[in-house]
Amino acid sequence: MCEIVTIKKESHKIFKENLVLEMSMSMWLICVQFCSRTKICKSVNFITQNKPCQINGNEPANFANELLESAGNCFVASSSISKSLAGICKGHYCNINEVCIPTSQSYLCLPLFGLTSGNDKLIHPRDCSDIPLQYPSGVYRIYSNPSTDFSVYCDMETAGGGWTVFQRWENGSVDFYRNWTTYETGFGDLNHEFWLGNKNIASITVNGRYRLLVQLKDFEGNSRYVQYNTFTVGDSMSGYVLKISGFSGNTGDSLSYQNGMKFTTYDRANDKLSTNNCATKYKGAWWFGSCHISHLNGAYLKGPHSSNARGIVWKHWKGFYYSLKSTRMMIQRY
Repeated sequence: MCEIVTIKKESHKIFKENLVLEMSMSMWLICVQFCSRTKICKSVNFITQNKPCQINGNEPANFANELLESAGNCFVASSSISKSLAGICKGHYCNINEVCIPTSQSYLCLPLFGLTSGNDKLIHPRDCSDIPLQYPSGVYRIYSNPSTDFSVYCDMETAGGGWTVFQRWENGSVDFYRNWTTYETGFGDLNHEFWLGNKNIASITVNGRYRLLVQLKDFEGNSRYVQYNTFTVGDSMSGYVLKISGFSGNTGDSLSYQNGMKFTTYDRANDKLSTNNCATKYKGAWWFGSCHISHLNGAYLKGPHSSNARGIVWKHWKGFYYSLKSTRMMIQRY
């Protein structure tokens, strides 16, 4: 039995705000169906002359006040589109900068800009700095080099946008006490808590100059940030060595001690302890020396505790006996 799809179309109206994409379509219904298969699309205009389909990154809060008169053209909000119009792409897992294209058995996720643009920076963004600033925060596909692509979370709102997030704690739902291989490839949920993966971080930072922003929150509602004007992570042969410089922020510098250190996990000791292993001792993984004054991949101990230097530590803010509530580490190319 065929499902009847009802779409609320605003005739002789368009919405002129946050246009993110324009491409030619033969009719307005195809334009609307395309919208239903892309996460970026929040509304569409279909222009009768030359038939461009305009994809908008949002929809009006007040239709009566924000829609403009436009004879012969039409507007459709994505909130009024039945999900069944997407067909097999309903509930797809494509990223924000991809479009879901149905196949006979399943679907493909193709670069959204690849359909409309010859600009390789748009088709194959190297990191979140290549994502257009009018795009929302969320999960995108990036191409750090011609043979390497993976998904990342892009923060498009903080300090000018274009930040590639590589570490995030929120509530302790993900175990960060992992082995070398898992830290190398990454783990967790990009929309919640995760580590992007050392090989992925390294593959990004060879593309140019990057700054690092670290955001910290405690359980009392306070927050702090620190920034380093240069940030790189070396390749696997270097032990994913950390290089940072140029500190600023509204709390003390607890990461420069780790500058020049290799990454250590419980099964790969690259630290400077002659006995034991910093990762084993402090139940995490980090650029340990002998051992640390920051450790943002430690155990989630929920505030004050009695275990010296364990937990999620930023010594120059909360000391060694306090485990932070949430953290984010993210980089921006400049």
